[in-house]
Amino acid sequence: MSRADFHALESDGFAFLPQLITSDDAVALRTGIDDLADLELATPGASARHGEYYVRRLPWKRAEFAAWITHPVLLPIARALLGTRVRATVEGRTVRGGSGMSALGWHVHMPGALDPLPPWYSEPHSLTCLIYLNDVTPTEGALRLAPGSHRDRSFHPSDDSELDETSIALLPHCGDCVLAHGNLWHRTDPPLASARNRTLLLVMYTPAWLEPTHRISGQAAIAPDEHLRTTARRLGVSPSEFDELTGRFNW
Repeated sequence: MSRADFHALESDGFAFLPQLITSDDAVALRTGIDDLADLELATPGASARHGEYYVRRLPWKRAEFAAWITHPVLLPIARALLGTRVRATVEGRTVRGGSGMSALGWHVHMPGALDPLPPWYSEPHSLTCLIYLNDVTPTEGALRLAPGSHRDRSFHPSDDSELDETSIALLPHCGDCVLAHGNLWHRTDPPLASARNRTLLLVMYTPAWLEPTHRISGQAAIAPDEHLRTTARRLGVSPSEFDELTGRFNW
């Protein structure tokens, strides 16, 4: 990432990284996420809402996702923005194509605005990395982002059309990555009935002391940490750094 791209990410709240991974790598990741989604959706209590399903805690379920905890491009960007002590969360999102597919309205990933702000309020900053594992066309619905909206704590769009005139639409290709502040307002355009499946790998970085609160009931069994630690050793990550990146934070 260039210095100009980094400053744009800081000011606009998002940046675009074309071809972060190869198409072949994207297909392998997509297959792994889709297989896990099929497995989990077959268990009692699991369901896809409007064709959408999240596979949580991927590194604990499949070894091939463990390396994303310490990705050599994304982790340095996250540390430059959030500080050296960060936690990584790696998930998959799959949206099944067809008539049951719906658009996502304007939303943020980490709401936390208070009015008035307490004197020592700590902003809930986070970095979300959207790695696209399919080509997105107008048929599937573009990703739409509102530049700079992460800086306005009080803003909340009254309806889905409010930000359309000033928003930026992206049609990422397979292997592309979109980086976004967790409080950047964004949505997807409505898909057509002929839309194909869409699968994304989501990597979120937060300060290490923030605790995520996702439900994982009805999902595949969580594996022990040993294959993660093996990957960490292979990548040269110390045990203490590994613990911090996977949520075992100590001051």
